[in-house]
Amino acid sequence: MVITDILDPCLPPPTNPIVAGNIALVATMAFACLQLEPRSRPTMLRLSQEFLSPREALAAPFRTISLRHLWNRKMDFVHQSNEQVTSA
Repeated sequence: MVITDILDPCLPPPTNPIVAGNIALVATMAFACLQLEPRSRPTMLRLSQEFLSPREALAAPFRTISLRHLWNRKMDFVHQSNEQVTSA
């Protein structure tokens, strides 16, 4: 299953690579927030910092991004959040 399978079919897919990247980021964040263990979830501070950070365009075409890829990416996101909490 790819990311376009879960988007509203009434809306056209994004053509701007930055917008496409932001949609992929939000999906990755959503997956990270689904962790069963509350301490494994990113904090609201971490999420807001990620939203405010500069973003690069996607390297792959948007329609080819799999949900499995985003699910796997969420683990990097969770680990980065946990590292920030333990170092604070």
